[in-house]
Amino acid sequence: MLWVPVLLALLVVLGSLYATYYLVRVVSPPKIITSNKKMRRFLEEHCPVLYQSYWPTFWAFQAHIQTISRVFLQSWPSITMKRERIILSDGGHICLDWCNEMDTVEDSESCRPTVIILPGLSGSSGENYISHFLKDMSECNYRSVVFNYRGCGNTGLSTPVLYCAGNVDDLHEAIDHIKQRFPKSPLIAAGTSLGGIQIICYLNECYKLKKDPQLIAAFTISVPWNLHIATSRIHQPISRYTINAFLTNKIRQILKRNQDIFSDRKNLSFDYDTVMKCYCFEDLERHLSCPMFGFKNSVALRDHGSPHSRVDGITIPLLCLNSEDDPFCPTVAIPEDDILNNENITLAITSKGGHVAFMQGALPFGKNLMDHTLMQFTKAMFHHQHELQQSSS
Repeated sequence: MLWVPVLLALLVVLGSLYATYYLVRVVSPPKIITSNKKMRRFLEEHCPVLYQSYWPTFWAFQAHIQTISRVFLQSWPSITMKRERIILSDGGHICLDWCNEMDTVEDSESCRPTVIILPGLSGSSGENYISHFLKDMSECNYRSVVFNYRGCGNTGLSTPVLYCAGNVDDLHEAIDHIKQRFPKSPLIAAGTSLGGIQIICYLNECYKLKKDPQLIAAFTISVPWNLHIATSRIHQPISRYTINAFLTNKIRQILKRNQDIFSDRKNLSFDYDTVMKCYCFEDLERHLSCPMFGFKNSVALRDHGSPHSRVDGITIPLLCLNSEDDPFCPTVAIPEDDILNNENITLAITSKGGHVAFMQGALPFGKNLMDHTLMQFTKAMFHHQHELQQSSS
């Protein structure tokens, strides 16, 4: 049994090395990138989680493990929602899922803050991380509403049109509708992954159209800043057979559930049968998104939807949370110089966190860095934004 003490000694050495690496290379506060010194001080006071060390789950801090584990490990808080179906100008529809909607006054007189939440690709109000967002907003007595993309969250389809990163027509109509219902309610948008892309594209379009975005601030999580790089990353070996396959299958499921809408194959903008045989995201781009939204090829589609070229049109406070080890958005894809040229944008980058994960603690079932940041940032902007305005005057 002489091997027992040797094995124990080896385990102690390996454990010590692992602990040292974790403490030295993994645990650290997010890196804050902004040219706005007033915003930096404002966040330091009202969003302190961004200036504290982030402790990723010590046994699952690798990017892919975090990204996948969060889906299965994070709990599902019990949330009551009320669905509202919105008919869009092209005859299609989306569904808004409201939480803590009712008020003691008429909608038109309600001043209670509202947060619109945009999920990631193929996501909906049924995701566990969305449930945590809704629960946190309810605890703050904020009204929250989830923007479900066409066909997602059991919304069904009424026209043969889905959605893509750079097309934000539906978001324009959704925000217009929300502000018509609650004109006195301050509104903040929060989006993960694709939802973050949509927010940035929406703000940029409002700037170009000289339209009031009707938002007082915005928050994005794990935005793939450059879709060319994101697409190449999602086709690398680990991602190709996990996240890539999962997302592709989710889109095909939407088409299959709504196959009656696509029954008139001759008048479709795409070949339905070919799309149903797609098993990677790049094929979906080429055979579905490009013909559906009128793009010549995938390059044009990604150019249009990449937020890295749209940061100049951000005219409201925007906080972006990204991770250096995001499988789809390496730091080389983040337009740091352009962000520094726009005082309205603040970027917080953690060393670890994966993609829409940011798990923390030994048992990562509850709140994580995304939840804490969203709660602190919304509180700061709803209740203390006047401090920024005063300091600017």
